[in-house]
Amino acid sequence: MDIGIETVCGGTTIYGLNQEEIAHYNADPDLFAAKYLGFNTADEYREWIEVGGNALCGERTKSGRLCKHKAVSRPQLEPAEWLAHHRSEACRLHGGGQ
Repeated sequence: MDIGIETVCGGTTIYGLNQEEIAHYNADPDLFAAKYLGFNTADEYREWIEVGGNALCGERTKSGRLCKHKAVSRPQLEPAEWLAHHRSEACRLHGGGQ
């Protein structure tokens, strides 16, 4: 069986899943997609989608909120690259190099 999962580029199809994989997908589609793409949790996967694959700054604003600026200038990062940079680097405003 084939299924579609959401990505920052729109989506992708996963072909030829077996019954066990289909059961995992049906139980929690986001967790299945997360694991398939290399994320540790469904929350990481959902955040990657929400921010369009942009690695965001790990610094805090004066009010204490996490900065919403990009830490890496390239958009739509692949999951492994996003995980390596997201919230672990600073944007230009916070002294990062981009």
